[in-house]
Amino acid sequence: MNGTVNNTLDEVPCGMVKSPYTKYSIKDWINALCQRGYNCENISVSSISDKYALILNPFGEEYPETDLNKLSSFNKIVEYISKGGVFVCAGGLPFWYAWLTPKTPNGISVVREEDRRIPIFDRGTAIIRSIKVVGEKVMIETAAPLYSGLYGKMFFGVEVTGGDPAPVQLEEDPDFDGLLKPWGQPKINEFRATFRSAFLPITPIVHATREGLHVYPIVAVGYRLGYLISAGINLDEDPHGNVLEIIVSSIDMFVKNRQPEINALK
Repeated sequence: MNGTVNNTLDEVPCGMVKSPYTKYSIKDWINALCQRGYNCENISVSSISDKYALILNPFGEEYPETDLNKLSSFNKIVEYISKGGVFVCAGGLPFWYAWLTPKTPNGISVVREEDRRIPIFDRGTAIIRSIKVVGEKVMIETAAPLYSGLYGKMFFGVEVTGGDPAPVQLEEDPDFDGLLKPWGQPKINEFRATFRSAFLPITPIVHATREGLHVYPIVAVGYRLGYLISAGINLDEDPHGNVLEIIVSSIDMFVKNRQPEINALK
């Protein structure tokens, strides 16, 4: 995706200000995928269709949106997945931030990054962390559980790890013969890896252990006829490009293993 909703001059696309937890540009992903034989196009959300076997959101934890009430872009992505598409979110927690692309969302001129990058979660789950009185104002600091976002409670229903990015070593899963084997057991910076669930159709792709728990930094979550692939990895730190290669290899192998199934279901 190119970071716009309608690909017009009236939008400020994702990536104009650095996206959270990824240093990689659209060009980096296109080059990596083209090297594996994919024909790549740079599309807006409005151009999403089932003609694409794979669509990748390269903007870390954010995605382009126009309306926080209707979540039109998110629903377009979900429709694509439900019809058999494979959608990839690379870096951190999928769909945690909506990046408002209109130059004047809600008729207000927006110039600050924090006015465009809006966290999307179930407000009823917010936890009060502190209450401070500053002059005549009462300042309430809240925190939202990670499961309460679009990837978790609000839509796909999965749970992810908390805390800061942490180095982990990729391992073979003792309980699941995944699609990929470790590349010499490299280390990555796990960040928002997915926990396995007995209640969801997930396909673990790469496995690691964090604080004694099995986690899946790259996992495919089944939704109706398609899949959402989440790369719960901090892509700000990848000095040799190993992690980018691991993710692209994971995507490639998953699509090739699942392609007959995906085509049959379309």
